[in-house]
Parts: sequence; structure tokens; C-alpha cells
Amino acid sequence: MTDDEQARRGHRRDERVRAATGGRPSGDGGRTTDRSADGRRRTDRSADGGRTTDDSANDGRTTAVARPGDGEQVADGESKGRRETPEERSDRNWNELLQELRVTQTGVQLLTGFLLTLPFQSRFADLAPDQVGIYLVLVVLAAAATVLLTAPVTMHRLLFQRRLKAEIVRTGHRVAMVGLGCLALVVTGTVLLIFDVVVSREGALYAAGGILFLLVVGWIVVPFVFARRRSDAG
Repeated sequence: MTDDEQARRGHRRDERVRAATGGRPSGDGGRTTDRSADGRRRTDRSADGGRTTDDSANDGRTTAVARPGDGEQVADGESKGRRETPEERSDRNWNELLQELRVTQTGVQLLTGFLLTLPFQSRFADLAPDQVGIYLVLVVLAAAATVLLTAPVTMHRLLFQRRLKAEIVRTGHRVAMVGLGCLALVVTGTVLLIFDVVVSREGALYAAGGILFLLVVGWIVVPFVFARRRSDAG
């Protein structure tokens, strides 16, 4: 077969392909385009994370159709909040509060157990009167922290099926904040007592002051800074 015959056969094959496709080129980059009666074109991509975009033939704008639960979208792409009912929000806040209480209760149990075993140690009789006073204050604070940090669970159980989940969440939040304050004092006072017995009163003051500084920075200052930045940005 000569080169001219091969060229003619290839030309006829291309003509048959164009006739079968209506003269339109294939190879659309993996996209499927459908035209609707209102002149809008819908383009679906397989790797766009499940979103669908509509391109208007009039003004060329692109509208993103959000998935359920995405929240209302703003210009910079941030979500203004979850799309949830008040009951769903109360359930989510309650679950988050429970997770936080589990973390704090572990620390309270360890400190309370440590303090309750001290009177049964042989060196407890050697404590000075002011050290015994510090110890008793710490026991009271540890007991108060235990009561406060378990109070939301008790309220939830006593008010079960009363449709007061929102009130329980708000009250539990306030009670937990007071319990965290007691826990911070217990941590600081425990360090003060141990260093006072083992090292000296001066060393105890320095150590307790350092722990109190870390608690204030980590528990108060850092969240306040984040909240301030959020309010300024909003």
C-alpha cells in the first residue's frame, strides 16, 4: 500500500468520526456539560469535594451549592455557624461539656486522693500549725472542686426528660467555671505545701507563684486573647 492510499484511508476515517460525533470535538477534560432550557450550564467535577457549580451564560457568575451542615458561607470562605436546631445545639454543647468535665475530674481525683492520704503518713505529725492550716484549706477546696465538677451530671440526672437541656448546659457551664477556680487553687496550694515541707517557705512561695502564673496565662489570658481577636475580626 502506497503512502497516498494510506493518507486517503486516514482522511476517510477522520470524516466518519466527525460525522458520528456531529462535527464536535471530543476531549472535554473529563467534564460533563448539560444545557438546560433557561440557558444555564451545569458543570460537574468528580474531584470537587461533592460541590456543584452553576455557570450563568449571562453574567458569568459562579454559585456554590453548599452541602447540608456547611453553615452559611461568607465572602472569605469562613462559616458563620452550624446549621442546627436549638435542640441539636444543646446536645452538642452538653457532649462537649461532659468531655471537658472528664478531663478535669481526673486531676481533681488525683489531688484529692493525695491530700486524703497525708494524715496517715508518719511525718504528718511534724507539720507546723500553719502548714496544717494550709492542708485543711486544700482539703476543703478539693472537696468543693469535686462537688462542683460533678454537679452538672447530677442536675442532668435529676432533670431527665424535663426538656431543660439548654438550662442545664448554661448552669453546668457556670458551675464548672467555679469548679475550675477551686481546682486552680488546689494545684497552687499543693505545690506550696510540698515545697514548704521539703525545701523552705521562700522556695514554696516562688514555686507556688510560678504555678499560679502558668494557670493564669494558660486558663485566662490565652482564651481572652483569642476571644478579643475574634471580636475585633468580626
